Amino acid sequence: MQIAYVKKLLFPLLLLLTCQAPAMAGDLVSRVFNEREGLTNSQINDISFDEYGFVWLATDEGLYRLSNSKVRRIDKVEFDLRLSDEYINIVEPLSQKHLLVSNYSDNYLYDILANRFIKFGSDELFPDFKGESIIAQVKRADGSFIFLTREGELLKFSYQQSSLERIIFLPNNADVLWHNLVSLDDGRIMVGTEYELQLRDSKGRRIAVLPWEEKDGLMKWLFKDSKGRVWLSSTNGVYRVDVDNLQINRVKELPYYTTKIAEDNHGDLWISSHIGLIKWRPGSTEHKLFQKQLKESADIDYINDIAIDSTGIIWVGGSGDGLAVLADDPDFLIDKFTMSEPYTISNEMIWAIFAEDENIWLGTDNGLIVIDKNTKQSKTLVPDGIELNDSIYKIDVLGQNHLLLSTTNGLFVVDKRNFTAQRFAQWTQGEYSLEHKVVYTSYNDPSIEGRWWFLTMTGLYFWEPGMLNPQEMPIAGADTKAAKRDLRALFRDESGRLWIGGGGFFGFLDSEGLFHSRIDIFSDEDTDIEVNYIKQVESGVFWLGTSPSGLFEYIPASGRVKALDKEWLIDCSSVFFIHQTDEHRVIGCPYSIIRQEIESENILVIDEDDGLIGDELNDGAYFYDPGYGLYLGTPDGAMAVNIDDLSNRIQRDKVFLEAVSVFYDDDTQIDLIPQVDKVILPGARMISFQVTSLDYLDDTPMTLQYRLRRKGDRSESHYLLLEGQSQLNITGLSSGKYHLDILSQENGIWSKVPHTFEFRVKQFWWQTQWFKGLILFTVLCIGIGVIVYRQRQVKAFKLVNSALVESEDRLRQSLKGSDSELWEWRHDTQMFSLENRGAKRKEDRKNKLLTLNDFPVHRDEKDKVLASWNNMIEGYSDRFDVEYRYRREDKTWGWTRVRGRPVELDPVSGKILRVAGIYADITAQRQLEDDVKLLAQAFGNTSEGVLILDASERIKVSNKAAQTIIGSDARVLTHKYFSDLMVAKEGRSDEIAHLLDQGVSWTGEREFVCANGSSCPVWLNVSTMLGGKGDITHYVAVFSDITERKRTEADLRRLANYDVLTGLPNRSLFSTRLAQSIHRAEHSGEKLALIFLDLDRFKHVNDSYGHSMGDALLVEAASRLLSCISEEHTLCRFGGDEFVLLIRDADNIDKINHVCTELLVQIEAPFELFGREFFISTSIGVSLWPDDTRQPEVLIKNADQAMYHAKEEGRGNFQYFSSERNAEALYHLRLEGELRKAIERDEFELHYQPQVDILRGDKLIGMEALLRWRHHKDGLVRTDVFIKVAESCGLIIDIDRWVLRQACVQGALWANSYNEKFKLSVNISAVHFRQPDFIDGVRSILEETKIPPSALGFEITEGVLMKELHIAKDHLRDLRELGIDVAIDDFGTGYSSLAYLRHFDVDTLKIDRSFLIDIATNETDQAIASSIIELARNLKLNVVAEGVETKEQLEQVFSRGCYVIQGYYFSKPLTVSDMESYMGLQKTE
Repeated sequence: MQIAYVKKLLFPLLLLLTCQAPAMAGDLVSRVFNEREGLTNSQINDISFDEYGFVWLATDEGLYRLSNSKVRRIDKVEFDLRLSDEYINIVEPLSQKHLLVSNYSDNYLYDILANRFIKFGSDELFPDFKGESIIAQVKRADGSFIFLTREGELLKFSYQQSSLERIIFLPNNADVLWHNLVSLDDGRIMVGTEYELQLRDSKGRRIAVLPWEEKDGLMKWLFKDSKGRVWLSSTNGVYRVDVDNLQINRVKELPYYTTKIAEDNHGDLWISSHIGLIKWRPGSTEHKLFQKQLKESADIDYINDIAIDSTGIIWVGGSGDGLAVLADDPDFLIDKFTMSEPYTISNEMIWAIFAEDENIWLGTDNGLIVIDKNTKQSKTLVPDGIELNDSIYKIDVLGQNHLLLSTTNGLFVVDKRNFTAQRFAQWTQGEYSLEHKVVYTSYNDPSIEGRWWFLTMTGLYFWEPGMLNPQEMPIAGADTKAAKRDLRALFRDESGRLWIGGGGFFGFLDSEGLFHSRIDIFSDEDTDIEVNYIKQVESGVFWLGTSPSGLFEYIPASGRVKALDKEWLIDCSSVFFIHQTDEHRVIGCPYSIIRQEIESENILVIDEDDGLIGDELNDGAYFYDPGYGLYLGTPDGAMAVNIDDLSNRIQRDKVFLEAVSVFYDDDTQIDLIPQVDKVILPGARMISFQVTSLDYLDDTPMTLQYRLRRKGDRSESHYLLLEGQSQLNITGLSSGKYHLDILSQENGIWSKVPHTFEFRVKQFWWQTQWFKGLILFTVLCIGIGVIVYRQRQVKAFKLVNSALVESEDRLRQSLKGSDSELWEWRHDTQMFSLENRGAKRKEDRKNKLLTLNDFPVHRDEKDKVLASWNNMIEGYSDRFDVEYRYRREDKTWGWTRVRGRPVELDPVSGKILRVAGIYADITAQRQLEDDVKLLAQAFGNTSEGVLILDASERIKVSNKAAQTIIGSDARVLTHKYFSDLMVAKEGRSDEIAHLLDQGVSWTGEREFVCANGSSCPVWLNVSTMLGGKGDITHYVAVFSDITERKRTEADLRRLANYDVLTGLPNRSLFSTRLAQSIHRAEHSGEKLALIFLDLDRFKHVNDSYGHSMGDALLVEAASRLLSCISEEHTLCRFGGDEFVLLIRDADNIDKINHVCTELLVQIEAPFELFGREFFISTSIGVSLWPDDTRQPEVLIKNADQAMYHAKEEGRGNFQYFSSERNAEALYHLRLEGELRKAIERDEFELHYQPQVDILRGDKLIGMEALLRWRHHKDGLVRTDVFIKVAESCGLIIDIDRWVLRQACVQGALWANSYNEKFKLSVNISAVHFRQPDFIDGVRSILEETKIPPSALGFEITEGVLMKELHIAKDHLRDLRELGIDVAIDDFGTGYSSLAYLRHFDVDTLKIDRSFLIDIATNETDQAIASSIIELARNLKLNVVAEGVETKEQLEQVFSRGCYVIQGYYFSKPLTVSDMESYMGLQKTE
C-alpha cells in the first residue's frame, strides 16, 4: 500500500501522464503486430498456423512468419524477391516440412527446413501443371485437398502421394470468378460465385443450383463448422445452407454486410462485417458486436481473414496498420466493473471492495461507489471531509445498517439505507475520527466483543462500543519504549496473542500488553522489510506478506522461516493480499495473482495475459463472496473471478529457438527450424540465436537466463540474466560440442528444466590447440633467455637504490594521508615527471612525463598558470603555488592545486636546474564551496518565502521572498516568535508543535499578519530538523503568497455556479440548492414547487436579429423574472431560453398561481431593445414536491413535461404536471421501442377500404390501403397513436416504404386477377414525400412489383404541398410522368392557397370526414362541402367523400354532385382475404 503523502504528491503527475496517453480498447484486442515489429502496413489475405506453433501470414506485400518475439519475411532476401509476385493470397501448412503458398499468378511448395520454394509446373514439381494460381482450397476428411484456381479449375491434391489431378473445369466467366469452396462430409462439394451457389458430387458433376436472388445480395464466403453445418456470408447478412433440402435460410439476427467466418473452441462463430466484428452462437437470438476496438487499436478498416488457433486466440487481419490478436473474456472472469457500460463507474482506481447481497461497494481515490448488480447502475458518494486525492483503503460492516470506511483522512461511517456518510466522531457523538491520519486497515477483534483496531502511519488505535473516541494503544516491550510506528497488519492467533506487522516491525503483544519483537526472523539486514499481511493458514503456521521480500512461511513454535516465492520460483516481491478457501490459497502480487491448491500444493500464476483487467493490482483491494467469487481492485476498475476456474490462456509458454543465424565473411546461413547437433563450419564470425515463445498475448520484452556449456569443460557454468532481449549473439567460440541452456518463465513460474540446443563448432587447422601450443612453447623459450640476461642487470642496481627507496617510502607515507603526489621538473630536459600512485589500476601507477605545453590546463586558466611559473623561473618568486582547472582522463574538468620550490641551482649562473613539489586533486573541495555558494544564492532568490527557526520557534534566518511577503526586513523578523506572524482564529492553535501533532511535517493554508496590519493568505509547509540524538534543533517554514490564487478560486467558483450572461445560478448550482431544499423539506415538512419556463418565439428573435439581440432579450427576461420572486426562492437559467424557479413554502396553491400569473404578465409586456420592440410569451410547467415525486431529477422532468403541455395548449399559459399525461408519454416511449422491432417481427398488416361509384350501381372503382399494427402482446394499436410516435422518432419513412411496397405487391396481384379497372390509394407522409430520393424509390418499387402505374394513386395532405413548393411541384410532375394519380387528402382542414392549387398536378380532392359528421344538420358543413365539390368541378378534378357512415350523409354529398364514396356506409377497412371476397375473387393458394 502506497504511503499517503507520497501518493498525493505523485497523483497530479500521474494524472497528467495518463491524460497524455492514448486510450486503448484493450477489452478485446490484446496485441497488435505492426511496422514496429517488422510487419509492413499491408493487406492481410490469409492466416494459418503450422505444427510448430508459428503463425503464417499471406499479405499483398509478401509472406511472413510470426512468433512472439520475431516477425520474419520469408519471400524476400534483402531486396530480392524469391517468388514471381509479392501478392500472396493463400498460405496453408501441409506438414512439419512443407507449406502451400499461392500468389497472384503461381503456386509453390515451400520447404521450411531447407528454406526453399518449389514452383508448381517446374521440373521438380508437377511439370505438366499449366494452371493459374489457387484462389480457394479445402482439406478433406481423407487428408487430401481440393483446389479452386483463378480460372475455375477444380483440382485434387494428395500431399502424401505427391499427386495433382484435375476434377473438372467450371463454366468460366472472366467477370464473375468462382471463389467459394466447401467440401462436405459425404464427399460432395459446394462451389460458388458472388451470384450463384452449386452443389456438385466428388467428380465435380453438378447436382443442383441452390436458390439465390439478386435481392439477397452478393455471396462472400462459405464456411463449414465443426458440426458440419454450412454458413454463407453475404452483403445482406448471414445464411444457413440447408444442403439436404437445397435451401438457403437467412439468419434474421445477423442482417449485416458480412465477409469471413471462423469458429472458436466453444462453438461460437466470429464474423467480420462492415460494422465491426461479430460474435454469435448458432441458435441464439443475441450477438455481441465489437465495433470500435479493431479500428482504435489496430486501425483495421476491413477484415480480410479471421483465424482461431488451438488455444482459442483469435487472429484478425485486413486492410490497416497490422495484425490484431484478440482474446475474449476467460471463463473464470465473472464480471468487471469499469467506466464502460453497463456499470459506468465514476472512478477506476479501486483500493477497497465490499459486497453484500446484490450491492458492491468500491473505495476509490474520489469517494465511495455503490453498484446494484440487478439494475447494473452505479452511484458515487463523496463524504464531507474527504479531500481531493484522499483514498478509501478499507470497507467493513459496522452493525446491521452501517459501513466503516478507513481512509487517508481518518474514519467515516456510511448509512447503507440512504447512502449518506458522516465522520466517525459524529456517529459516536465524540470529537475525534483520526482526522489527517492514514488509516491503512481496520480489524474486528474476535476475542474482545465489539473491539475495533485501526492501523495507521503513526501507530495503533482501538475503539469499542461505549467509547466516544478511538484511543491510542502504546506498543512497548520490556526493554523498549513506545514510539510512533508505521503499522500495516494485525492478527489475533488461536492462543490469544495479537500479532502486529509494519515498516521494519513485526512481533506480538502478550496478555500483559508487552510487545515481543520477531523482526529478526528476516535474515536480510540490508533490506527494509514491511510486513503488510499476516494469515494463519493452518494451526501454528503463518504466512507473512512482505514488501519488497515477498511471501514467507513462519512457524512461531520453532522459529522456522521459509521464502515461499523463491521456493515456487515466482516473481512476487510485494504481497497485496492473502486469502484462503477450503481448497485453495490465493496471493495477490503487483502484476498477478497466485493460486495454490492446498492438497496438491500445485502453483498457478494468473496475470493480464490470462484475462485479468489491467496489468497491475492495487494493494489490499480484494473481497471474497463465497456465493459469488473473488473481487479484485485495480487501477483500471474492479473484477470478480471464480477461484476454482482459474486457468492460463496459453499452456505452451516455453521458450525455444525461432532461428539460428551463422554469419560468415561473405555469407549468412539461416535455419528457420534449428535442428539438434547443428554443425557450425570454420570461419563463422558470429552465431545469433533468436529465442521466442508461443505466448502471443505477451508483448513485453522477454526475460531469460542462459548459459553456454562446452563438452569437456569441468568448470561449472552459471546462468546469466538477459532482460529485454530475445536474441543471443555469440562470437569467438573454439571448436568443440556446445550446449546452450535457456530458462524462462512459464506462465509466471521460472522453468526448472531448461530448453537445450546442441551444436558443434569446427575450426581451421591454424586455429587448433596443438598449433597454438607450438607457438606458445617457442615464445616461452625466448622469454626465459631474456629474463636471465635482465636478471643480472637488475641485481647490480638493487644495492644502489635500496637506500633511496627507504627514504622515499617515508615521504610517500606522509603524502598518502593528504591525497597528494610528487612532481619534479628538470632544466636540462624541460620535462615534468609526475607520480600517479593514487591510480585505481596498478598498470596506471607509472610516472607521467609531460612538457609545460602538454599539461591539460583549461584555456581560461593557462595564462595565469604560465605567469606564475615564469615568475618563479625568472626569480621573481621563491615558490610556485597555483590552483587551476584541468581535463581529466574521463574528459571531464577537475580542479588541482600545485605547489613547488626550486631544489637545485646552478652555482655559477644561479639558474634553477630542478624544481620539486606536490600536487593534489581538489575537485571535491571546490565543488563543496560552489554548492554552499549556490545554496546561499538559491535561498536568497527563491520565489517562496523561507524561515528557519530555532527549537523555541524564534526566527533565526529569513530570505528576501519572506521579507517581501510579510513586509518586514530581516532585522525586524529575527528573534520574532513564529506564532506572532499568524492570524489568530478562535479554537485554533498556530504553534508549530501543535501543527505538527508529533509528525515530522505539516502542510496547509494559513494567514500571516503583514507589516501594514493586513492579512495575507499563504500556503505553508512546516518541517522539523533533527539532531544526531533525534531531538528537534530547528524548524523550516516554506510558504508562498496565494492571494491571487484565492481571488482566482473565487472567480472560478462563480463561473462554475452562475450563468455568465444573466448572472443567475446555473444548472449545477440549482441542482445543489434543489437537493439541499429537499433535504430540509424532508425534516421540516414544507412543500416545494418547481416552475419550468420556456420563452416562446425566442428562437425567431435570435435567428432573425442575431445572437446579440437574443442575449439582450435573455438578460431583460431574467431581470423581469427576478422581480417577481423574493430572496428565499431560487431562479436559475437552465439552458438556452429555459428558466427554472424553485418556490419554497409552497403549501398554498393560490400562491403558486399568483406567481405564475405574475411571470406571464412580466414576459408578455413588450421588450424594447436597441430601438426595436418585441413581443414574446412564456410557457410554464409546474411540478410539486412531494405530491408529484420525491426525486429531484424526476421533479425537473415532470415540470418540463408540464411546460410542453402548456405549449400544446396554445403557449402563454401555465399547466400543472399530470400523472395521466406522464403515463401517456411513457406509453409512447414504450411504443417507440416496440415500433423499431415491428417490421422485423412482421407485425404490420394492411387493410383495404373500398371506394364505390354510386352513379354506376355502387361499382367498386378503388380502395385505400390503411396500415394496422397488431402488437404481439397489446393487440391492435390505434393508428393515430403509433403514427404520431413514428413521426416523432424518425421511423415514418421506413414504415411508409414498407406500406408502399406491400400495397404495390398486393395491387399487382389484383391487377392480374381482377377484370375491372381500379385505383389503389396509398397515403404518403410529409417527411417521406420531401425526401430527395422519393421518386427513385417509387420507380424502384414499380419495377420490383410490376404493378401498373394506372392502378396506383397517392394521397398527400395539402400541408405537405405548401411547405416545400419547389420540391412538391417537381415530385408531382415526376409522378404525372410515371402515370400515378395524386389526391389531396383531408382537403379543407389545412391552409392551402387556391392560387397555388391550380398549378399543382393533382387529380382528386378528398373531402375530410370532419365536414361530413354533422352535414345533415350543420349548414356551415353543407356550405363547405358544396364549395369543395364546386371547386373540384371547376378545376376539372375528381372528388371523393371520405368517412360516409349514414344514409343522411350519403344523400347530402350525392345531392351536391359527389358520387365517389368511401366509408363505413359501404364497408369498413377489410383484410386481404375479405377484400378479395368483396371483389368477387376466388382465393388461390
